[in-house]
Amino acid sequence: MSAETAGLISGKVYAISTVGGIVSTLLCGFFLIPSLGLKITLLAFAILLFITAVLVLKIFKANSAIPFILVLLFSLKTMIGNDNGSVIYYKHGIMGEIGVAEYLTEKEPIRQLLINNIVQTEMIIRTKRSTSDYIKSIDSIVPSQTQTSNALVLGLGGGSLSNLIEEKNYKVDAVEFDPRITEAAQKHFNLSSTINCFNEDARSYINHCNKKYDLIIFDLFKGEEQPVHTITAECFQKVSSLLAVNGRMIINWHGYVDAPLGKGTQILLNTLHHSKFNVNLIKGKGGEDHSNTLLVCNTDPNIYSNDNELVNTDNKPVLELANAKANLRWRLNYLRYYQQGK
Repeated sequence: MSAETAGLISGKVYAISTVGGIVSTLLCGFFLIPSLGLKITLLAFAILLFITAVLVLKIFKANSAIPFILVLLFSLKTMIGNDNGSVIYYKHGIMGEIGVAEYLTEKEPIRQLLINNIVQTEMIIRTKRSTSDYIKSIDSIVPSQTQTSNALVLGLGGGSLSNLIEEKNYKVDAVEFDPRITEAAQKHFNLSSTINCFNEDARSYINHCNKKYDLIIFDLFKGEEQPVHTITAECFQKVSSLLAVNGRMIINWHGYVDAPLGKGTQILLNTLHHSKFNVNLIKGKGGEDHSNTLLVCNTDPNIYSNDNELVNTDNKPVLELANAKANLRWRLNYLRYYQQGK
């Protein structure tokens, strides 16, 4: 093959690949994923590419290709189908899958809100209360108000925390990025109708908000991940301006505080001190692998901040990398607990 012919063929391959990439990106982003979901779209493309390779490259004879196609079709059916009759709500979209499922435990039935099959909220159906220990801890440290106060909850989930705070005589504003989660909370987790829900990014809400709050809670975990753009020095400085006199901020965090897995936590503490917050750590009772840590913060203009310590900022986001090992450990413990029953 001459160099001219090789170049011509390579050019055609790149041209077809580029056109295919543009078309598939637009098709998936605006039609297939919102309509069919991520799993079906990916498997459909996998089958299409497999059949194309078989036909174009003639890797297999027609009869020998059939078993491979059947395997792919069976995989598609397995991922689309749901033999578990406990699923009572399901919606897919560009941001993943949202589901609500009910399970009968050894004690009593529970209801779970799942994002991409990761449990976000777990509620006892009979009592309509969360099973999460960190919410019980918040219940113990946030007293009921003698007069109506304002609270901001960043991260709605099933709404158990927002309901709890409202019961303590707070008027609650809850911010949730995904409107499907808000819908699931309202329909299946008894979210109070008097809670004001805002479907937007938490940082965006903080940036344009001018309301004063007596209590602000960061409950933004998505699986093992924390949206680090909401826990920068610049964000905390804006939050400080939203807190009323004697107002408090509470951050729900993972259980790793000490080295080596607690490196991210130490950077978070540095960032809070840099933003003039005094912090009280409340560790869960289950040990670092199985419990959350609450950071209870109040503004203190006189707090000492060491300029040589790492701080998470918008221009230099260092927290995500520092938190990577802790997040991995958190995910492995999650899988061990929920999928292996340990």
